[in-house]
Amino acid sequence: MYSLCWPCSSQSAAQYNPGAWAAAARHCQKLRPPIQMHLSSLYSYLLLLVVCSACRTGPEPSGGAARASDGRSAPLAARVQESLERAGRNRSEVQAYLNAWDGAGKNAAEFLVANMPTVDLVSLTSEDLVENQALAMRARNELSWGRDVPENVFLHYVLPHRVTQEAHSAWRGRFCEELWPLLAQCTNMVDAALVINRWCGQRVGFKQTEFRDQNALSTLKAGYGRCEEMMIFCIDAMRAAGIPARPCSTPWWATNDNNHAWVEVWADGDWYYLGGCEPGDNLDQAWFTGPARRAGMVVSTMYGKPDGFETGDRVYRVNGNTSYINSTAVYAMTGELDVMVTDSAGQAVADCPVSVSVFNFGGLRALTQRRTDGEGRTRILVGMGEFFVSAGADGAGRAYQVAASVPAGTTPVELELKLGAAPQESFWLRFPTTQEAARLAALRPKGEAGAAPSVRPELASYSRPSALDPALVPELVKCLGALGEEDSARAHSILVDALDNWRSLAAALTDSELDERRVVVEFLQRTTHLDRLELDTDTITDHVRQAQAGRRPAVVEELWLDFVLKAGVDNEHLGVWREELSGDFAACHAPDHVETARRVHARLAREIGSGSRGRLGPLMNPGQVWHCGAGTAREVVILGVGVLRALGVPARRLAHEERVEFHTGSGWGSFDPRSAGDFVLPGGGPGGGPETQAGQAAAAGEAGPGRIELVLSRAGVVDTGFRGWDVARFSGGSWAPLRNVAVQTEGDSLFATVPAGEYLVTAGVRNGNGDAWVRTALLEVEAGGVESIAWELDPPAGAGVFGLPMVRTWPGLVGAGGGAGPGLTTLVDRAGDTWQLSGEGAALPLLLVLFSLDNEPSIRMLPLLEELAPEMEQAGCASLAVLLPSSAGVELPAELASLTMPLAAGSAALGEALGLGQRADGSFAPLPSIVLLAEAGEALLWTEGYDLGVAVLIREALERMGAE
Repeated sequence: MYSLCWPCSSQSAAQYNPGAWAAAARHCQKLRPPIQMHLSSLYSYLLLLVVCSACRTGPEPSGGAARASDGRSAPLAARVQESLERAGRNRSEVQAYLNAWDGAGKNAAEFLVANMPTVDLVSLTSEDLVENQALAMRARNELSWGRDVPENVFLHYVLPHRVTQEAHSAWRGRFCEELWPLLAQCTNMVDAALVINRWCGQRVGFKQTEFRDQNALSTLKAGYGRCEEMMIFCIDAMRAAGIPARPCSTPWWATNDNNHAWVEVWADGDWYYLGGCEPGDNLDQAWFTGPARRAGMVVSTMYGKPDGFETGDRVYRVNGNTSYINSTAVYAMTGELDVMVTDSAGQAVADCPVSVSVFNFGGLRALTQRRTDGEGRTRILVGMGEFFVSAGADGAGRAYQVAASVPAGTTPVELELKLGAAPQESFWLRFPTTQEAARLAALRPKGEAGAAPSVRPELASYSRPSALDPALVPELVKCLGALGEEDSARAHSILVDALDNWRSLAAALTDSELDERRVVVEFLQRTTHLDRLELDTDTITDHVRQAQAGRRPAVVEELWLDFVLKAGVDNEHLGVWREELSGDFAACHAPDHVETARRVHARLAREIGSGSRGRLGPLMNPGQVWHCGAGTAREVVILGVGVLRALGVPARRLAHEERVEFHTGSGWGSFDPRSAGDFVLPGGGPGGGPETQAGQAAAAGEAGPGRIELVLSRAGVVDTGFRGWDVARFSGGSWAPLRNVAVQTEGDSLFATVPAGEYLVTAGVRNGNGDAWVRTALLEVEAGGVESIAWELDPPAGAGVFGLPMVRTWPGLVGAGGGAGPGLTTLVDRAGDTWQLSGEGAALPLLLVLFSLDNEPSIRMLPLLEELAPEMEQAGCASLAVLLPSSAGVELPAELASLTMPLAAGSAALGEALGLGQRADGSFAPLPSIVLLAEAGEALLWTEGYDLGVAVLIREALERMGAE
């Protein structure tokens, strides 16, 4: 650990690097204004830290790795050099960052760079990196708990500048400035972690967003994010306060369809969990505690490799710059699957892929993939339940077994590989009940005790960002008015969607002439919500002005807008690259589109190398790939499309084939930017090139597509809307579900169009416990052919017999909570209708759903309950959603505003009368609380918390109610 001591030895003073640190100190003067009150101390701190680096106390980095002549570990030195090579044109910036540090600071900087994703190496400035490290080390030295964090834990879980695949943002300075004053009363990390999560919960609520991850500052601008974005925001906040934090998730829930991500924090010597931006009264307390006890596997993520920087974590896999830790035992009772793989002769198969899967979203989805050792074995720690274990590889055969784990024990799994082997045609995957999982979890060494706070600092009030009203900005009103009614309305809608980033977009509009202003609107129209949260004026200006400057007269308006002006190619984050690429590839420009594409193709195939992408960092945009000089196949295609657009040629990415498509003026041609000879013209050029799926497959050297027909029935009725099925191909030891399969409904049949080949089709249903009844069929699909399946999806008789959950005894409401009355037994919904919950005139039978807007499970589950409306109506059962008070208020988010279920506002007294758990801030948890009241007024079903399988429970309860 670092300790600041004064005076220092002459040896320490000799390590001071005046030139590099003068540059670092100058950068600190550029930190955002709200933290300028700390600038002088930060500058002094930086100098003192370097001068005193030789005087630090505490252990050296663990691991006993061999040391290079300069004192660095030999593997680390090699990895730093490899990172510098990947930095490409940005190498000088990364080197300047490394040169800015000596001693302990140098060790930290080298660790960060050695494990840095390519997208950051080619784009971050030395100022970005120095600021991140300076503030991280300052937190470690100035906050009371910072010195208690072991050095390697600090490097992996405090120092990193990113969490997962979000775009980079300079979050640490802003978070330090806002959080540190709140922590003055906190004397330990538990108190600090809890108050930080309350601060996060004030600023960020749950809302489904797009596929790409928002970074912390974009989430702050929006005021919301999905679970992974809430996790990113909370982890960044914890790290800003010197608290080690890491991502944690279940790859797939075992008992319902979905997954989830949350936060783990290292506090006073142990790891605890919490819901990011979902405040609780204690650590190890969250709405997902129950589901996590039933999880098949829980995985935590470490920045970087543990080599030479071990933390004691149980790392089971390293993927590039990310390490994976099996954390299941933190949440649930575990057992070990001891897998042995042999060939048909009984010989052990080494290095064979093995997967453990659960049923989720209609497919068998892998929780983890391993490889056997030299003796053909691998051991995998899992939660309690039955799992689909598979193994195999092309040419070696396949094998499968449904294996059940045992508490704290080992289950042998013997797999004999056979060519063409198919799984069982039907099988169960069963898991403990909620109550049994809780009982088993309590038997773990850690038990069920959470960490409680000793102080609870008060937070100042905070209002989340709201949509812009341009009428409040007169100069903007004038600017928009000049556009005309249609363009003005579009611009207004875009600015509203940008939320707290509207000023960046407005500046691009107001700083341009009228004709260019209309192009700005067209450009912004072709961006996503996340783009609008991230865009700055420079990026908009680069694309709009360069696209106009390079416009080719022969390109029609529609093509120019969608395939030249548009900046986004795939799922990359937007950036400034168009002017640079148009200049660097100017020699490729030709009047003819085809000749321009040929020149670009030849240059890319000659100059751009192949690269790999780990778990960290987003896709590189065209400019970043160009700076690197290498990329994955997908990223090189993104560069190829970007270069052509920069030269005015309409271009797009050919989905699934990793090819660049370009418009010739009469049709779409394509090329593979990695292969100099693969250039296809439309309508019969080299390699063909029809725009049909069959033509694309032929151009890529594949057979044309075939179709899979499914007729799926439940309770004797064909259900074309059933979503619990999937199509998969065998890869990496598992049947990996395909993405973006084209599905059409024709009469009673569903048709999936897929390339010719071998597929496993799966479908399944669950009982009320979440156990999955799975059907499988192995098919060989021929080009132009159709393979048909007809399945009855009802599980075996008796499989649905189970006890309906009752979290508490239904108390009734008359006389409860201080007496009956309005707000307790009588509610009024949005339509003005009155609902009586008990006593004479009660609306029974009734499904009562109590929820709040600060509760992610509520927002996820209400739309599922809405789908039950026809069945509820047929059973003669009414339904009512009751919104309980919380800090999130009562304004429904977009995903709930369209619900047709009657909705009434409920009081805190109602929640108290029903015995709902209350948190320290007065809100209720767990939610939603779902009660089905029978006609006589007694509760037939009462469940609380996250359960995407609740529809099965309600159907079972309705059937029993009808039978009575």
